[in-house]
Amino acid sequence: MIEKPSDIASGSRPRIELSRTEVAVGETYAIRISGLAALEVYISYSLDGKPMGQFSAYLGNDGAVEFPISQTTRKGTYRFLAVRPINDPVWIDFADNVAITVK
Repeated sequence: MIEKPSDIASGSRPRIELSRTEVAVGETYAIRISGLAALEVYISYSLDGKPMGQFSAYLGNDGAVEFPISQTTRKGTYRFLAVRPINDPVWIDFADNVAITVK
């Protein structure tokens, strides 16, 4: 059996950083994930403390992706909980506890 290379070092957890802690309609923010080799990921999140689901993101070579805030973006506090490479079913909790408030 051939094992695929791991996207994360055994026993470690990826880190997540946000470029801002608060945004409004018309603004953007960036997410940067380090400690993960995958460029295509799913990120799970909660909104105002309620688990909401997941979204996909394509991380650039620097591990970052930008998101614009539109009129249809739900307002509240988003907390990013875990990440997984698109080709791996196992979720990995972030080492950090970060959130952004959309006003």
